Amino acid sequence: LDAARVRARAEEHHLQALKLQKSSKEDALKADLLRKKSALKEAAVRTKDAEAKEEKAAALVRKLKEERRKHKDSGDDDQNKEQDAKKDVGKLQTEARSLRDKEDQEESEEESVEGTVSNARQEVDKLQRHADTLREQAGNLKGKARGLMHGSYDKTERARRLD
Repeated sequence: LDAARVRARAEEHHLQALKLQKSSKEDALKADLLRKKSALKEAAVRTKDAEAKEEKAAALVRKLKEERRKHKDSGDDDQNKEQDAKKDVGKLQTEARSLRDKEDQEESEEESVEGTVSNARQEVDKLQRHADTLREQAGNLKGKARGLMHGSYDKTERARRLD
């Protein structure tokens, strides 16, 4: 009977450990998801900044072209400025593409983490069902132990009467 009680307590402790493990896994996955989302938002801000710089550079190129048309005699300087501005625009476009690619990669990582969270939830549900089954078994064992104890008491009483 003491062994049955000890086993029942051990099962309860085991169930408690499973619950704590489940919540720990969920918390870790949630924290990871928040980190990924934060990184994604930062990448989006950098992308917007790069796009704004790209627009400014394109506006500068248009302005320089306009000035060049007006001042043909100072065309060499303007042409050099235009070339530099085009190079800057090219660099900024490359940077913007790089940031967009990084943002896409982070989005796919976020989707992967969400899939992992979904799988973890399914595993948690499975563990919960297993824990419920173990609780039910522990209740059955407890009932059997009570029956055995009652039978033991009856046999003890009969033995006393016989003495």
